Amino acid sequence: MKAEQDLAQLGDGVKGLMADRNEEKGEKGHNGPLAAGQQGLFYDFPVPTKPERARAEGAPGLAGLTLRPGLLRRLLFRGEAILERLAEDWRRDGEEQNARFLWLVCALALGAASYFSLPDEPNLLVLGCLVLALSLVVINRARRGRSVFLILIAVMGMLGCLSAGLQSQLFTTPVLAKEQSAEIVGQLERVERRVSGDERWTVRVESIKRLKAEETPAKLLLVRKAQGEDFHAGDRLRMFARIAPLQRSAYPGGFDYGRFLWSRSIGAQGYLSKRIERLPARQDDGLSSIAQGLSVQVEGMRAAIADYIAERMEGDAAGLAVALSVGKRDRLAEQVETDLRRSGLAHILAISGLHMGLVAMSVFWGVRMLLSLLPPLALGHPIKEWSAGIALICATFYLVLSGASFATIRAFVMIAIFLVAIMAGRSALTMHNLALAMLLLLFLQPYGVIEAGMQMSFAATAALIATYDRFTVRRREALAKDGEVKRGGANHLNGVPGGIVLLSYGSFKWIAGIGLTSLIASLAVLPFSIAHFQQVAPLGLIANLMVMPIISLVVMPLGLLSFVFYPFGLQSLPLIGAQWGLEQVIWFAHIVSSHSDPNMVIVKQGGSFLLVATFALMIFAIHRRTLALTALVPAVVAVLLWWGGDGGDLWVSESGRRIAVRGDDQRWQLIGSNRMVLDFSALLRAEGDVRAVSQEDVVGRDQLRTVRGGAGLATCDQDACVIRSLLTSSGEVTGLSVALIKNPSAFAEECSKRSVIVSNLPAPQTCTGPKLVMDRDVLAKRGSQTMTFIADKSSEGQSPVHDPPTMSTSSQSMIDWQLSIQTAMPKGKRPWHRGS
Repeated sequence: MKAEQDLAQLGDGVKGLMADRNEEKGEKGHNGPLAAGQQGLFYDFPVPTKPERARAEGAPGLAGLTLRPGLLRRLLFRGEAILERLAEDWRRDGEEQNARFLWLVCALALGAASYFSLPDEPNLLVLGCLVLALSLVVINRARRGRSVFLILIAVMGMLGCLSAGLQSQLFTTPVLAKEQSAEIVGQLERVERRVSGDERWTVRVESIKRLKAEETPAKLLLVRKAQGEDFHAGDRLRMFARIAPLQRSAYPGGFDYGRFLWSRSIGAQGYLSKRIERLPARQDDGLSSIAQGLSVQVEGMRAAIADYIAERMEGDAAGLAVALSVGKRDRLAEQVETDLRRSGLAHILAISGLHMGLVAMSVFWGVRMLLSLLPPLALGHPIKEWSAGIALICATFYLVLSGASFATIRAFVMIAIFLVAIMAGRSALTMHNLALAMLLLLFLQPYGVIEAGMQMSFAATAALIATYDRFTVRRREALAKDGEVKRGGANHLNGVPGGIVLLSYGSFKWIAGIGLTSLIASLAVLPFSIAHFQQVAPLGLIANLMVMPIISLVVMPLGLLSFVFYPFGLQSLPLIGAQWGLEQVIWFAHIVSSHSDPNMVIVKQGGSFLLVATFALMIFAIHRRTLALTALVPAVVAVLLWWGGDGGDLWVSESGRRIAVRGDDQRWQLIGSNRMVLDFSALLRAEGDVRAVSQEDVVGRDQLRTVRGGAGLATCDQDACVIRSLLTSSGEVTGLSVALIKNPSAFAEECSKRSVIVSNLPAPQTCTGPKLVMDRDVLAKRGSQTMTFIADKSSEGQSPVHDPPTMSTSSQSMIDWQLSIQTAMPKGKRPWHRGS
C-alpha cells in the first residue's frame, strides 16, 4: 500500500513539473500552457492543476527515497528536451531527406538478406498472406489518420524475404545431387583463360546423360586444361566431365561459393576430360534462342576486343587494359592482381560504379562542351538533357560490352537513374535516387544484397552522398550567414597571374577531393571488406591519390577515344598513351604493395558484427542532425562484436581428409596435408593469420613424422594422425585426443583410445568408444565443422554427462570439457543445398 502511494505521489510530481515547463517555455504551436486534460508530446496524462503541483513538491520517491525537486525537475526537463529534439529531427529528416522512404527501402533489403540466412525454407504462401493482411491494416489505419510507419517496416521486411524466396524457387536452377562422371551436351557460353593456361568454361546445358530434365542444372562451371583444339563462345559441344555438387563453405560462417554460383544459374562444377566433340548448331525459334544468340555474339565481340588490345599492348599493361575494358581478367598477371589487392586498388578491376561513372560522365561533359561551342544550339535547346541522353546510350553500350556482370548491372542502374534525373530536370546525386536504384535491384536480383559487390557499392555511394551533402548544407549556411557570396578572389597574388592562381587552387581542390572521396569510401566499405575478405589496405589512401588521377585523366579518356576513332582506323593511337598510364598504375601498385605489412593487410573475420555495422551506416546516411549521432552506439557494438569473435579450437574439413588444431602459439596447425590447400587458407584468413598470403610452411604431415602440437605430440603414419592433447585458443590443455583416420584398419585401435574420430571413410558401427565420430556420412550431411572447448569446472569430481551436441572427456579429466559444435550446413535444406 505504501509503495502504491509513493508511485501515485511521484506521478503527481512528474505531472506538475511538466505543467511548469509548459508555463515557462510554452508548447510548440500554443500561445500558453496546455489546458487541463490536453496531451503533451511525449506524455499522455492530463496536465495537473497548481494545487496538485504544490503537493508534489518534495514528494518522496520509490522505496522511501526523497528526490530533490530541483534535480528531478532538471532531469525531466533534460530528458524531454532530448526526446523533443530527436522527434523534431525525425520530422525534418522525413520532410527534407525523405527518411521514412529510405528506412522502408532498408527494411526491404534486410528482409531479402534474412531469407538467405534462414535455417530452413519459409512458407511463401503464408508469408504472402501476412504481407497482404498487414497491407490492409496499413490502409485502414492510414484512412483514420493513425501511424503506420512501424507496420510498414514489418511489411517491407517480409516483402523482401518473399521476393528473395520467389526468385529462388522460380528463376534459379536445380543442383546436382552427387558426384559423377557424365556425358554432357551443351553450348559454350563463356571462356575465361587463366595465366596458368587453364580455362574456365560456363556451359549452358541441353542434357546430361542419366539425369532427368528436372534434375539437370541449367549451367555448369567446368575447368579445362589448356591443350589441343581451341573452342569459343557459341560452340555446341558434346563433352565428358567429372562433375560434382556445388562447393560449400570452407568453415562455418565462411563464404558460400556454391550459393554464389547458384545465383548465376550454375548448378554443378567439375573438370573436363580430353574428349570434346563439336556438334552442329541447333535451329531453335523463340525469344530464348534469340537471347542466347545475342549473348553469344556479345561474348564473341568481347573476345575480339580483348585479342585486339592484347596484340597492340605489351607486358602486364595489356592484361590490365583487357580487364578494365571488357571485364576479362584471364590475361591479368597474378602478381599484378596481388599488388592491386594489397594496395587497395582492387576496386578498379571490377567494372562497376567507378568505370561506369567515368565513361558516362566523360561522354556527358564531352558532348556538352562540344554542343556549347555552337551558340545557337546552346542558347535555344536543352543541350544538358541531350548530353545526358547520349551518355545514357553510351553507358548502355558499355554495359553490354563489359559482359553485363551483376556488379556492372548495379552500376548501370545507378548511373541510369542519375542521367534520367538530369533529363527530367531533377537533382541527380541524392540519397533518394540511390534508394530507387536499390529498390529496383532488390526485385531484379534480391540475392545481390548479401554479396560483397552490392554491399560495398551502395555503402560507399551512400557515405559519399551523405558526407558531401553535409558539406554543401554547411557551406550554404555559412554563405547565408555572411550575407554575400565570394567568388573568384584576387586577380593576382604577389605578382603571380590570376589564371595561375585559379589553376593551382583548382588542382589542389581536385586532388583534395580525390583524397577525401577515397578516405570516405574506404571507411564506409571497411566493415564489409573485413567480413567478406578479411583484408584491409593500410596504404590505400596513398595508392588512390597516386593512381586515380591517372585512371581518370589518362586511361579512361584515351580508352573512350579509341572507340571514337574506330570508324577512321585510328583506334590504336590512343592505346599508346593508355599503355603508359597503365604501366604507371602497375608500378605505383607494386611500390605501395611492397611497403604494406602483411600483418596489417590480413585481419580476423571476428564475430557477427556486419549487421550492426550496416545499421550504423544506415543511420549516418539517412539522418543529418542529432539522430545521426546515435549511429555511434551500433558502431561501438559492432567493434565489440568483431573483437570478441572466436574461431574455435578444432577444425574439420568437409572432405574429412584434413583437420586443424591449435599449436603452442594458438595458431592453426594443419594435419593431413603438407601444402597450403584452399579451405585451410580460407580458415587462416578468417583468423587474420598472415600465412594465408605469405605462404609460410604449415604443420602438416602425410608421412611418419612428429610435430609439436601443444602438451603432447601429433604423430602421423600411413594409417592415421593422432593428437594426444588438444589445446584451446587461449592455450589451455584439454586432455582431449583426436585421430584422423586414413585406413579402415586403424578404426579398431583408435576408436578405443580417442575422444574424437575424424575420417573420410565410413566408420564401423562398432566404433562406439569415442564421444564424437565425424565420418564420411556425417561430413557429407553437415559440411565442415569447427569446435570450441568449454571448461565446465562445476562438474569437477562428478561423472561426466554426455548430451549432444556437446561432449565430455573421460572421467579421468579433472575438468569436464564440453564441446560446442558449429557446422557449415544448416539443419534444413536450402535451394542451393539440394545436392546435400
